[in-house]
Amino acid sequence: LPQAFVPSTLQSWIAFQVCRYFSFRFIWESRPPHPETGNPKYHPRIFVAPPHGVFPYGNILSMLVFPALFGHTFRGLASSAALRPPVFKQVLRSIGVIDASR
Repeated sequence: LPQAFVPSTLQSWIAFQVCRYFSFRFIWESRPPHPETGNPKYHPRIFVAPPHGVFPYGNILSMLVFPALFGHTFRGLASSAALRPPVFKQVLRSIGVIDASR
């Protein structure tokens, strides 16, 4: 069965440990507006989190840290190949990753 997105996973103990293990920095020019209903400043955005390769830790860390910094979550994209390994697939799905081919 596909793993459902569980927002509390982003604030879990393991998520905190992953963020402590990897070196990571956010750089932005302005805080993105909250996607609340009727916010005229909000529009869809694409964020990039290098490095992204066989193990996309930059992307995973972005998804874990983003809610703490900006107050809301976002959905990450992954290739179909990244979502094939069973354990890795479940981890990515639990933090909100969806297949980029859809």
